Amino acid sequence: MLRVMRRAMAALVIWLVAPAAGLLPLFAGGAADLDPDLKLERSRRLGPFHVQPHFRIRQAGYDDNVFLVNEGREGAFTATLGPGLKAVLLAGRRAAVLVADDLDYVYFANDSELNHFNNALRAKLDLFLDRFLLYADGRYESSRERLNAEVDFRVRHSVVGQAVGVKGRFGSRLAAGVQVGRQDFGFGSAANAEEVAGGTDRQAQVETLRVLERVESEASAFVTYRALRKTSVGIEVSDGRAEFEDPRSQSDARSRRTYFTMSFSPSAFLTGSLRLGRLRLEPEERPDDGFSGPVGDAALGCHISGRGHARLRYGRNVVFSVQSDNLYFTTEGWRASYAHALSDRWGVELEHGQDRVDYPKPMALPSGSGTAQRSDRITLNALAGLFRVQPGTRVGLRLEQWNRASTFGLEEARRHVLSTFVEYNY
Repeated sequence: MLRVMRRAMAALVIWLVAPAAGLLPLFAGGAADLDPDLKLERSRRLGPFHVQPHFRIRQAGYDDNVFLVNEGREGAFTATLGPGLKAVLLAGRRAAVLVADDLDYVYFANDSELNHFNNALRAKLDLFLDRFLLYADGRYESSRERLNAEVDFRVRHSVVGQAVGVKGRFGSRLAAGVQVGRQDFGFGSAANAEEVAGGTDRQAQVETLRVLERVESEASAFVTYRALRKTSVGIEVSDGRAEFEDPRSQSDARSRRTYFTMSFSPSAFLTGSLRLGRLRLEPEERPDDGFSGPVGDAALGCHISGRGHARLRYGRNVVFSVQSDNLYFTTEGWRASYAHALSDRWGVELEHGQDRVDYPKPMALPSGSGTAQRSDRITLNALAGLFRVQPGTRVGLRLEQWNRASTFGLEEARRHVLSTFVEYNY
């Protein structure tokens, strides 16, 4: 038996490595079309690996409302910086291994208890069988950032995800695939002093947040058809379940999604994508708190007069809530931006956006004076100046104004951020 296993392993190694003499261009077989993660533009060779390192300095500047509160605002000089690396190992036309890591350090000059690291690690294995791709994908993310529109203080949260799937091409126009996966969501502990910075009530907020610890599993499938040379349409369907760790949450739920997808680029001046559909969320213990409605996202980009580029984005989603009266809240928003190249190196960018956060059921007012339907309106305005040092390296200065109006007066807040960024791709 041992001899048979050794022969099988030897045959597998030969099958994978033999075609890799000189590392044959994997993309000649169309593998990059099956897995866009394997695109290697601007990569460098390091032994058998194709590597794409980068270093970024982001949001280096002044934030006048670090804790995002309505009263007692605190400002601080802050910066986010760190390296990243993407490495791909090719085994001829048979297989590829991808490893990527992004590490950030977030620094606050006046509030050292807020200093922290964020990390995003990913590993992926691709096996190519003629027109089919088999893959296994693993991710680990740990960050201490604002979670969403409801949890807007910095708290450590982590996501561990695994997925396996297969996809393939059938002829020159049709593609299809299936995937199964799961994600584990964890959150910070109020026993850790760094998690409760920003107010005496933070410990209770962190403990409340931990009711969102859960495991989400999902099976999905897609079919796409290339109707025109640069236009594809498709359908995605998925069936999932969210199982919460704390039985007191009574939030276990099943979800079913159906999307219509479209990507198009009819000319060099116009590009866009569309992923809109319907979600049905069925709670297992709250039969009256279900959701059925539209969700999705869309983007449209347009080049104007050779030097200007306009972009419009839209999104709508359903997010699990920490409020016991509400299983979820809906978030819907759009962004419009315009970038203009003043010269080959200098440019400016304008951005305006609005978001809307709505809760389906009335909640108790923080003042204790009754209940009300919570609804938030968020407005973003930004102006940025950009300088291109060389291909892959940019420097910028950004002024941003953020404002939230709410039917819950204590949730209202505003902030101004003046920041610089440096992006250096080796």
